[in-house]
Amino acid sequence: VAQSSSPAAVVINGGHHNTIGGCVIHSSTRSGVALIGGNHNRFVGNDVFDVPGHVISGMCPTDGDTSTCTESNAQNLMPTNNLIGNNHFTQKVRRDFYGGIRLRGIGDRLSHNLAHDASGQYLTPSGPLTMIDSNEIFNTGYSEGDGGVMYSGMSLWGGYGMSYTRNFVHHSLEVPGLHGRGTFYFDGHQQATSNVSLNVAYKAAGRAFLVNGGAKTNITRNLIINSGIGIFNEN
Repeated sequence: VAQSSSPAAVVINGGHHNTIGGCVIHSSTRSGVALIGGNHNRFVGNDVFDVPGHVISGMCPTDGDTSTCTESNAQNLMPTNNLIGNNHFTQKVRRDFYGGIRLRGIGDRLSHNLAHDASGQYLTPSGPLTMIDSNEIFNTGYSEGDGGVMYSGMSLWGGYGMSYTRNFVHHSLEVPGLHGRGTFYFDGHQQATSNVSLNVAYKAAGRAFLVNGGAKTNITRNLIINSGIGIFNEN
């Protein structure tokens, strides 16, 4: 159970090889779960809903006790290698703009999750070496201009070796009159996103893949159906 200074209802701070599984976390004024500072922790088979944020992984909290937390960054390149898998994330009553999942570690994996119904961006991963595979995300972005369903804006080192594979993203909404959105959005001259393949974007309004600058982003073998622009590349 979180203390008053904790960033989430459930926190693993600095541990390794721990598992949180089979839980229901909901109706909290804090994020659902935070995996901060440790490595090889697992958050699997859980239901999380009606929280301001669903998962924080691999980062030091900005609003809590950081005494036992070591942040992964370009200087220390501390791997976290956490797994967030086979979970259900949604909002039933709350309509916070940024619900969703923040991955800020190195080598984290987000796999086989179902995430839906968020008014803004659902997944904001960093890196490097973050793996995002086999997830389904739908009905997002219905009050947002700009941004994306999966939005990664770390430049230079942050995007290196990141992988987006076998994800199914559908019914990504775009509000008329607001700035256009992307489904897979690599922003701010992010570098070297090495593998964006075998994804399906169905009814992805705006731009299914949006590359705003950066080098060596490899987008291959994806299926885009009934969407706006397939791949939008801006230098």
